[in-house]
Amino acid sequence: MKSWKSKEKWLTEYLSQGLLPAERKSRYFMGESVEDVSWGPFSIEMKTRKTVPPQYALDWMSQAEENAKGKIPVVVMHRDREQHGQQIVMLRLRDFWALVQTLIAVSSMSGKDELALPEALKLIVGIYKNWKEKYEST
Repeated sequence: MKSWKSKEKWLTEYLSQGLLPAERKSRYFMGESVEDVSWGPFSIEMKTRKTVPPQYALDWMSQAEENAKGKIPVVVMHRDREQHGQQIVMLRLRDFWALVQTLIAVSSMSGKDELALPEALKLIVGIYKNWKEKYEST
């Protein structure tokens, strides 16, 4: 199996450990332009290279981790003259996974005894859409 295929499979299994199952799409639509992994409201492209990302981005993440002091380290990459809201956010996969699991768990406590998984996903997507609308209008 090619390295990138095995990494997509690994990522799908990793993400599926929690409350939200992931599905590897690239194996079903060979030759078509589709997302590599579908995970609830997230469309994920898995990129495998010998050196990813450039060293300075890894240095930025190391700096964020050193300064985090128990918080989730995040790097926001901004290019000069880039429109606000278009920046790239970098965080460790384990932190991204934990963040999504937390959102699902918190949404399940939103005033109902139980919140079905599809409702939780709608809540996450709703939060994202509200944020996106707010920042696209600025």
